[in-house]
Amino acid sequence: MSPGTLTIAMLALTLGTDPSDVVPINSRSFQIPILIKDGQRDKIKELILFSSTDQGATWNQADVATPDKKSFIFYAPNDGAYWFNITVVDAKGNREPDIYKTAPRQRVLVDTVKPNMRLVTTEWQGDEVVVGWDIQEPNPDLNTLKLEYRTADAPQWTWSTVTATPALTGRARFRPTGTGGINVRLQMSDTAGNLGTAQSEIAARVALSSPPATTAIPNSGQTMPVPTTPANQILTSAPVSSPATYPTQTTSSTWGPAGSMTSPANVNSMAQAERMPAVQPASLSQPDPRTLPDRSWATQATQLNNGYSVDPSSRFAPPAGSYGNNVLATGGQRWPTAAIVPLQRTNNPQVSLEYQVTKSGPSGVGSVELYLTEDDGRTWRPYATDPDCKPPINVRLPGEGIFGLRLVVQSKAGLGQKPPQSGDLPQMRIEVDATPPAVKLLYPQADANRRDALVVAWTANDRNLAPNPITLQWSEHQDGPWNIIAADLTNSGQYTWQLTPNLPYRVYLRVIARDTAGNMGTDQTPEQVLIDLNEPEGKLLGLTGTVRQ
Repeated sequence: MSPGTLTIAMLALTLGTDPSDVVPINSRSFQIPILIKDGQRDKIKELILFSSTDQGATWNQADVATPDKKSFIFYAPNDGAYWFNITVVDAKGNREPDIYKTAPRQRVLVDTVKPNMRLVTTEWQGDEVVVGWDIQEPNPDLNTLKLEYRTADAPQWTWSTVTATPALTGRARFRPTGTGGINVRLQMSDTAGNLGTAQSEIAARVALSSPPATTAIPNSGQTMPVPTTPANQILTSAPVSSPATYPTQTTSSTWGPAGSMTSPANVNSMAQAERMPAVQPASLSQPDPRTLPDRSWATQATQLNNGYSVDPSSRFAPPAGSYGNNVLATGGQRWPTAAIVPLQRTNNPQVSLEYQVTKSGPSGVGSVELYLTEDDGRTWRPYATDPDCKPPINVRLPGEGIFGLRLVVQSKAGLGQKPPQSGDLPQMRIEVDATPPAVKLLYPQADANRRDALVVAWTANDRNLAPNPITLQWSEHQDGPWNIIAADLTNSGQYTWQLTPNLPYRVYLRVIARDTAGNMGTDQTPEQVLIDLNEPEGKLLGLTGTVRQ
């Protein structure tokens, strides 16, 4: 999602925009500026913004603003069409107009979903490449559809455009230079500016250098060709979708006039986003679980599963495909099942752990001790005690990393649980992540396909990056205050900012990336960036006044 600014001008308490227009915006959070005609402000007590999601059948109050406020703030709970109307309350409490008797002041289409792009055909046919695609998008902007290719040995920012008929479903063919491997990329935005991308790699074309081989048919003097698969069929590759991509330019950029970067095309250079692979845990030598039913991997996994799924980003996770019903196994080797214990993240090693003593005898609780493992349960060590034996227990974990924890409770009579042994699973897993995401803001470029639009690009990397981690902001001053351009964006690497009237022509830009532990990484332009991309033009109209001979 990307918040933007929707301008609704109030002149003589009426909106200046055409209410029949539907404004698409790729944000569920945006500001609606308030512009009041001179001389009217003192007569107004407050302004009430109403919204409707059923074409005006019902209206809900969305925000209230005093006349000194510069804008309303609106948060859309879902994508879809929203109608807006405004009621003005004067000093005596009178309200006008009646929103049920007036036309909506503005209609907005909130669309935060990228077009679903799919390459269905990518193959050689002779010395040409055939590309077929299918796009699912209810609000397409077909004028932005772009098909490109790049040879495997070309720089990552060098893409050649392929002529393609703009359509949601289509095919195109082209003859690339050479016969080596190539990368194909398809891009398209919807009317709200969400950019969809699909990318695929095609292997090098191999020419058949010898005639088909023949084989003899038993009991016959005749021969027949051995069936062969044409090279263009052998070399087809399944399309690779790239829903989360970012520019491959990661070096620091040279800030200056637009287009002064070493590789200005990096805004359009996309690559698949990296994902932290699961690390295979070391194998543990375990006794036959049938001899230790209460401590077997199967029993512990059944007790701790409770419907949790394996966290693929965790180093506790076993290789893909190695887990079954409550028991993680591959062949005869059993794997630690700590992956089924949900992983909680924090950016502070000082934690407060809630716990519950589920059973106790007449002597009461004598001790509560916390044990810790840093190697998936292979080894355990006593780590902390709770002096008053009452929850919570406050501890400081060793630092960054993933830690397994297990509580041991004993009575005042000395009875109770035994300390965890090698192979016991943790009751809780905590990852301490105090490192903010590494984020870099790249120099913005003008959008070649859209007037008054700026492509803001960035790179952001973190092992625990949040699902929608990116926020873009602008400010007239280096230290703020900051205005939202877009928030809750996926880490796609770029966002098209549709510039609105009344913006300064030079601003500072900032990108913020957050991870699931609560850390935030930021980067901003060291100086103001020119965002007024219009080039003034003029022409002579004729003579004026009297020309003396």
